[in-house]
Amino acid sequence: MSTKEEELKAFERLKNTFPERNVELSLHYSSWHKEPYYYCYVGSAEGRLAVSGLDKTTLTPSDAVDYIIRKEEETNAEKEATSVDKP
Repeated sequence: MSTKEEELKAFERLKNTFPERNVELSLHYSSWHKEPYYYCYVGSAEGRLAVSGLDKTTLTPSDAVDYIIRKEEETNAEKEATSVDKP
């Protein structure tokens, strides 16, 4: 498990990456995971579905933030690709 300082640093990075959106970084425990894991959530923008990291087990808060940023970039790339395909 990470220190509170590492968690705060990761949350600040998440908040600064998505300044106009609701963000969440939390630590979860569940019966099917052997270790606690971090989860990120970024609220919706422009009516799009929110981006969630629940499908990825991340053992550090920094990994969770990296994952959610990467997932957001992929979502934006898909959105751009579909808008380019439309006449």
